[in-house]
Amino acid sequence: MTENSGPGSFRSMKSHLETILARGGERADFLVPLSQGMHSYSQTKLSIEDVMHFFALIFTNSFTLWTPTFDAIGICLDPFAAAANHSCDPNVITVFDGPEMQLRTLKPIAKDEEIFVSYIEITNPFRRRQHELLERYYFTCDCDVCREGPAAQQDEFVKDLLPDGEQFMQETFDRSQWTPSNMDVGANYVGNTDLFRWLGEVQHYAFDMLDKARKSKEDNIAHTLLQGILACKATELWPEERQPLPALRQELLVARMDQQKLGHAFIQAVILKVNFYEEAHSHLEQGCHPLSVINDWTIATIALAFRIDPAHAKMKEKLEGHGVNFDLVCFGSANMVKKLVGWSHGDENSFAKRVNFVVDKIGRELSGGDPVELERLSKKADQHVGMDVHDLGSTLFDRVQLDD
Repeated sequence: MTENSGPGSFRSMKSHLETILARGGERADFLVPLSQGMHSYSQTKLSIEDVMHFFALIFTNSFTLWTPTFDAIGICLDPFAAAANHSCDPNVITVFDGPEMQLRTLKPIAKDEEIFVSYIEITNPFRRRQHELLERYYFTCDCDVCREGPAAQQDEFVKDLLPDGEQFMQETFDRSQWTPSNMDVGANYVGNTDLFRWLGEVQHYAFDMLDKARKSKEDNIAHTLLQGILACKATELWPEERQPLPALRQELLVARMDQQKLGHAFIQAVILKVNFYEEAHSHLEQGCHPLSVINDWTIATIALAFRIDPAHAKMKEKLEGHGVNFDLVCFGSANMVKKLVGWSHGDENSFAKRVNFVVDKIGRELSGGDPVELERLSKKADQHVGMDVHDLGSTLFDRVQLDD
């Protein structure tokens, strides 16, 4: 840990302790008893104010500690990395490999150009991002994306995507028979008309279902997540790439995998690939994001399970009825990850090494070790996985995962 007081040092970080205590609320209610308990238990010579200051530093400056596949397992405090400012259009992302933290580029960075990370989920709508940054990090973001306000991609509804979008939205709203409730939707506000008040209430409800599922200690949270998904879908106006729909699908994907309902998880991963990751991250250097690389790996590993585990035979048969060839989907998706993982994670990352090992093994199995056959198979798999995944993402949507 750097001990001087310059940029990137522990002493240079801001705790925002006074602001936390002045605002009160959940963070202060957690910080104060935690600090008091630690002060008493440790019998430290530091004052209680110093202990609160250090905990506030951690709350405000720590990063989420991820596995290489972006599963959250804790927090990490690195004063140097914490010196990076936030942008809703960052040029780097934090990637971990055990105790090692890297800042991986998302787009080309010129000499002397500032490095930006994202502190929050940057695909959230404008007012949600502004609210979260103010509440958790105590500043108002003025990045290029936020200067666009609710006109940016993250805030699009169907009206922004169709030539006759506004008329379609109004007609759809008229059929909804919605009755105004005067609900205070807070950061989910999207407009003053009845139409947009309705959508604001739907967004408020869907985010509430997402938060409820994430905080739940129950094993089966799929029903809660599906309620949020269906609320968005029922409007007929909610693009698949608009939050919280992708986040609800991601959580449902994880929940279905925990339940060993791999067909249901597979469909969520496919929908996310086609309708979220490829849309939201098309402007990046590789046309994708490290998270989309992990999503492709999820598709590959689920397809691999269908290939080798007879316990999933019934769902495998159902998906094969839609034209899925799990040999080619598995190899094609895994091979796609192999091509990108050096960029997303680095060649020496443990995940990259695992990917290379698994892909080479699958290739040998399917080709019989023949290099010519492997090359032919690779080309066929790349083409097949593209068609299969896009067809599934465009046609199945919620049919399979709702069929319990």
